[in-house]
Amino acid sequence: MNKVLLIITVLSLVACASQERGTFNGTVPAVSPVPSIHTTPNGVTGMAFSAHNANAQLLSEENITSSNYPIGSNLSGANPAVTGYLGQWVYDSSDPSIATDGNGSGIVISGPLSYPGIVSSGNTIVSSSGSWVVSRSLDTAGVFNPYTDSNDNIGKPGTTLYMSVLLNLTTQPFALNESVRLTNGLFGSNGSKTGVGGIYLGYSPLLSAKDFSAFLTDVTGNPISGTIGDLGAAQQGATNLFVIKVQFGLTGKDTVSFYRNSTIESNPAFVVTTTGLNYNTLSLLRTGVGSGTLRVSDIRFGSSYASVVVP
Repeated sequence: MNKVLLIITVLSLVACASQERGTFNGTVPAVSPVPSIHTTPNGVTGMAFSAHNANAQLLSEENITSSNYPIGSNLSGANPAVTGYLGQWVYDSSDPSIATDGNGSGIVISGPLSYPGIVSSGNTIVSSSGSWVVSRSLDTAGVFNPYTDSNDNIGKPGTTLYMSVLLNLTTQPFALNESVRLTNGLFGSNGSKTGVGGIYLGYSPLLSAKDFSAFLTDVTGNPISGTIGDLGAAQQGATNLFVIKVQFGLTGKDTVSFYRNSTIESNPAFVVTTTGLNYNTLSLLRTGVGSGTLRVSDIRFGSSYASVVVP
């Protein structure tokens, strides 16, 4: 008996030592990420994680790399192979939100937006004039298949999906709308559909002329009453990390949580519930004749909060 105990003890010590050196081939318990908080001079709080959760999976990452998008090129019409996306970026001229403002553009400029704890080697999309909505379909048959419902949209009951994005508004006065949207197809192609048309995140003067807001839209792109949340002041020149968490309920009740510069998943800035929510398209939008400049980089989808905010 003593020999057996001795052998077990020795094997345990070897396993621990090997685990530290990264050579142990046995089963290692999952390590939860430990956040370290960083505060920038402008007061924006970010994070870095010392370890990844074993269940945290980054599903898709659009970093606007130079190999996919040449510097100075227009996003509309681009069709690079990026995990999680299908087809090309499409300028949605039928979207009613831009019908009176003409065709603006999303131009690729060198270098990503900078945010503590986020590491990127890509570039930034910028728009400073006119109005534009450019959209790209999400690959519901590929990496998002586990989240896909019977209609081939992201929205399978019982699943939770996260998206993060870096946004920066560099010039005032800000344009009327400067945002990221998750929608069920292009708004102009929704025809007679009813219900929830999408999720809106960005700058809009619905609650305050100087605040970021989040809300659900109907199929025409208009806010649904009772779903509008204020995410705080939109400081000029400050890069913000936004996260959208969508929980597709088993009983038909869906929950959308919005985060701004948050290190804690349990502390969202705004939460809204609805029914019948699903999406299959990512859209970037700028409308209005103001001189406001929208900058976007590092669009990520993942299976956990940590997966979309760690480097």
